[in-house]
Amino acid sequence: MEDKGLEIQVTDNSDMDLINLYVRDSVEIIWPAKGNRDDSVDIKHDSIAWLPYSDASRYHIKISSIERKGTSTSYFPVFQTVIENQTQYPLTNLKIVESGDSGAESEYGVEITAFTTDGRFLSES
Repeated sequence: MEDKGLEIQVTDNSDMDLINLYVRDSVEIIWPAKGNRDDSVDIKHDSIAWLPYSDASRYHIKISSIERKGTSTSYFPVFQTVIENQTQYPLTNLKIVESGDSGAESEYGVEITAFTTDGRFLSES
């Protein structure tokens, strides 16, 4: 890959295996805002929310705990679910477990993956 992008060569050789390459927009998450670690969370009123994705009717939501140590970052899945025909997931649906260390701050990441009704992958956040 160069500064100009990915080089693709096209051939007339019909003996070659062909692949389909799709370049799609990402699923756009509205809340929590990307990269904003200062978002305060109101479990009773906030929802994970994203913009509807064209042709998507099923969304996979994945929440991961993020642990940063020095220059490494690790992600540990803590919750996932699939919902249909909705573009938000209320935090009240999550089982909240209180941390033993009330002074410790936790960091989490949200990933949304969009699928068609028949399960065909469309895009992810």
